[in-house]
Amino acid sequence: MADREKPSISDHGAAVEPALAPAKAGWKRKAAPRTSSNASIKTASRRRGKAGPAVDADVPDPSDRKTFEAWLKTKNRSWSVVIAARAALRVLPVSVMLLLRSNEAEVLKLCFSHAQTRYAAVHRSIEDLIEPNDIPWNSTLEAVTLTAYNDELSLYEAADVSALVLDLSPQNLLRSSLWPMVAGGQPHWVEETWTATAQELLAAGQHWRVWTDWYADVLAGRQHSEAWDACFVDLDPDDPLPWDDGPKAVNERVAARLTKLNEKLDAMVSDVPANPPEVPKPRPAAIQPVWINGRLRLPREPLPADLDPEVLVDALAALRDDLIDLAEEVLSVGNVDPRPAHYLRRVAENIPGTPPSPALLFRLGHAKEVMDRFGRTVDAEWTDLLAVRYHVVLRHFDRTVRQFPSWRAFVQNAGRGKLTPEQVAEAAKLVEPIRVELESDDARAVIDEEIPAALRELGQPIGLTADKAVALEAGMDALAVDLLESVNNVLKAVVEAALAAKARLGPIGSRAAEEYLKQADKSLVTEAGRLGDQTGPALVRLVKRLAIGGFGVAASVPALKRLSQMFPESFGWLEPVLRVLGVY
Repeated sequence: MADREKPSISDHGAAVEPALAPAKAGWKRKAAPRTSSNASIKTASRRRGKAGPAVDADVPDPSDRKTFEAWLKTKNRSWSVVIAARAALRVLPVSVMLLLRSNEAEVLKLCFSHAQTRYAAVHRSIEDLIEPNDIPWNSTLEAVTLTAYNDELSLYEAADVSALVLDLSPQNLLRSSLWPMVAGGQPHWVEETWTATAQELLAAGQHWRVWTDWYADVLAGRQHSEAWDACFVDLDPDDPLPWDDGPKAVNERVAARLTKLNEKLDAMVSDVPANPPEVPKPRPAAIQPVWINGRLRLPREPLPADLDPEVLVDALAALRDDLIDLAEEVLSVGNVDPRPAHYLRRVAENIPGTPPSPALLFRLGHAKEVMDRFGRTVDAEWTDLLAVRYHVVLRHFDRTVRQFPSWRAFVQNAGRGKLTPEQVAEAAKLVEPIRVELESDDARAVIDEEIPAALRELGQPIGLTADKAVALEAGMDALAVDLLESVNNVLKAVVEAALAAKARLGPIGSRAAEEYLKQADKSLVTEAGRLGDQTGPALVRLVKRLAIGGFGVAASVPALKRLSQMFPESFGWLEPVLRVLGVY
């Protein structure tokens, strides 16, 4: 086959349509009375005792072609490509069976077009690799509408739409099982049809095994690396598929590529240490981010406290009243230094009427350090009675914030290793370039903007301007520790996800990263699976920039290396893990 005759993605619709004409007629004759696919999802879920997925009320039934097409045009074009690809993949065994009886070359064209569409959607930008004319709207929606003749099949398209509406990425949807459990799982007839199709293909020649194995993986939602999926498409100019020589030659070339890839992987395994890298657990700090739906965010739940929520709110209100009462009394005297009183009022304004978030709690805890510093002014300038009241209020403040076990644990950890004056001075300088990098484009793809914002706020104590905060910096050891532990917690979460992404998405995959993924927390593995093939590499790039970038007067020293040098007990874990990621 000449290059101009090599199958394109647009050949997909032309190849499927004649093969499915008899099937469409058969499905139409057997179809049950039409019902809403969204309603069908809920019905199927009720049979299993589940609530079913949330379905947007504005999402039309996929069986209503005209309305569904108009609705899809309002969404990203990748939605229509992925929905159509999955719909057509579900009926691929029927298509292959019918085509095989007349033309093996058309079977290869059909399989190749599916593999190429799937590769582009999963591993590349659909907009970059698939021109609009490659999959016209009618061809794109054909696979959806032809399944609308059968209530059972239309149910699964509705489930795919629901998954996209609920923020599952198109790439991850395409990589998932073809028959979602929420819509009833794989119908009983699929295994029978696919088994018969595979047997006929292999009877025509064992070289078809590359495609029977490929479809079995697609059917089950098994995921492979980009290098593996690339074996089934024709993108390498140095290793073109021999279209002129027929299906057998093409399939044998695909098999040879897979063999070569496996040999390369076996060779690499012997060169990579098998022991998985160790990423320490997060430690108590103002910022302890968590992965939620594929993004790194600050937790929404308030921290646990020793007191019941209602009692805790009353205790916070009592503390706020004590601070305000003392501040107003001092300011009414008029002949004492008012700065500590003004600060008490600013702190009181930040005490919430509900249990505080972790970041706010820790900022309130560090306000105690500022109030301790003001204690010397109070003892020298205020009357004895007011000074006594000031220190009583400080003890009340300390007892209240210590109602939170996480703050107590932080204070205990911070007291174990005293920072040197040089380390305290370096802490903010080291954290700032990392905070800035967390606002980059690659970071924003997976890291919520509230995290760098929280780091910025943490560096400036409550109620102080930047210049006053700098003046107090030398005496605020706990704040320096909190800044370091907070950025350490962010780095741990980012690097863990980068390791998982490397194991899942790397061209060959690191044995050490793969071993880490096996031993990682199940929630991390789940969140890594939501990253997708665009955000996963962005995460690895972010880690590399953090590791290589310099800063300030030590711009020649990579930021993370400098952290490891200055604070080896906290950041010593970074270097061996970064080696696994290919940074060092």
